[in-house]
Amino acid sequence: PIKMPEKCTIYSTMVGLMNAKNYNFGGEFVDHMVKAFKENLKQCKWDAARYALRFLADLVNCHVISTNSLLQLLDNMVDAANEDSVPQVRRDWYVFAVLSTLPWVGRELYEKKESALENLLVRIEVFLNKRTKK
Repeated sequence: PIKMPEKCTIYSTMVGLMNAKNYNFGGEFVDHMVKAFKENLKQCKWDAARYALRFLADLVNCHVISTNSLLQLLDNMVDAANEDSVPQVRRDWYVFAVLSTLPWVGRELYEKKESALENLLVRIEVFLNKRTKK
């Protein structure tokens, strides 16, 4: 996993350049990263999952992943955070993971999908306001 922030953008830029030369590479790479993200979630490897999510978010900046695709993923995570059957600590983690990706891709989302980003932030605010604080 990519843990150091300065390396994340280097690797995502490399993937973006390789994707520009071979479009299939980008698609296959994203599929691999999404599988790794899901596998990390299943195995409760929370830091590794967050790093994978951050990397996926940075791939938006390199035009490997569309803003719509990333927003759908982030929306799905907020949906999971709002499920009553999910333990509070895990619900909190989903929102934390979404918020921690925004510094990597927030400007791109704001410039291209301002209303969708605003909607995501409002949903997070609603979650935080109704959250039980124990």
